Amino acid sequence: MGVLRSVDDTIAWVIAYSTSPVLGLIGTALYIWSSYTPFIVLAIANLVVWVLSRCGINSSTMWRADDQTVLITGGARGVGFELALTMASKGSRVAILDVVVPETVPDNCMALKCDVSDEQQVNNAVCRIQQEFGPISILINMAGIINGRKITNLTAKQIRKNFDVNVLAHFWTVRAVLPDMISANRGQIVTMASALGFSGCPRAGDYCAAKAALISFHEALRYELIRHDGIKTILVCAGAISTGMFDGVRYRVPYLTPVLTPKEVSDRIVYALESNRNRTIYMPLYVHFMPLLRLLPDFVSDWVHEITGANTAMDYWKGRK
Repeated sequence: MGVLRSVDDTIAWVIAYSTSPVLGLIGTALYIWSSYTPFIVLAIANLVVWVLSRCGINSSTMWRADDQTVLITGGARGVGFELALTMASKGSRVAILDVVVPETVPDNCMALKCDVSDEQQVNNAVCRIQQEFGPISILINMAGIINGRKITNLTAKQIRKNFDVNVLAHFWTVRAVLPDMISANRGQIVTMASALGFSGCPRAGDYCAAKAALISFHEALRYELIRHDGIKTILVCAGAISTGMFDGVRYRVPYLTPVLTPKEVSDRIVYALESNRNRTIYMPLYVHFMPLLRLLPDFVSDWVHEITGANTAMDYWKGRK
């Protein structure tokens, strides 16, 4: 600090006593730089990232929907089904894995009954898709369940099933499709996490823990693939979606925590896929600020939970029938 202070004093002296306008200008610039270096560096870094994203650097201009084979877990309803319809309408070959098979699907779409928590079922389904459609270029992991119980009221079976479907299924699907993606240096993997991966919620402890695990899973996967620049990863952290999964949940400040529609989420994911870049999707607006809660003192987080009604939101949960 003493050294920095002496540097500041020297620069200030140059500004004060310089008779040269040029030298005075240089001194002023140096003073601003020395005093606000961290903020200036951060601003420049953000500007560079923004410019590169606008210029399309690190993205492929050759991405075409009609050249993609898409695997969607949990694709029989909700966001998954919306994605299946959208990608199929764009010409992609789409495969749906779900424990419930939709009654009708587009011509270029196949639906297979599959429990994605079972590794062998996943491997068998992927083999069949590859035989029918060729190598999978886009994996979208949407399958998820919620129990809606307090930790002490959960059975061991429910806890295991929660992690089997919400977490381990991501390992099974990625392990099944990633080798081909690496060989071709081409592919995209979408991980459906949640806003609840950043903050605990009563009566959703198992679900929150699973979604937090997915955020770390996604980050580890992204860094494992950092040298495979043709493979992109997308993390989705969304609030409540009107799929029936969170039916009955009461929101104290609904205008701050709006419920999303499956189409809204689907459209954002499709846009991210078409950009063909690594992305994290936060939606709606309040989700952008949820990671910051961990940086704040506990009493601040407690106050936020109380004001928003997060501690009682699940008390009236009914779930999907």
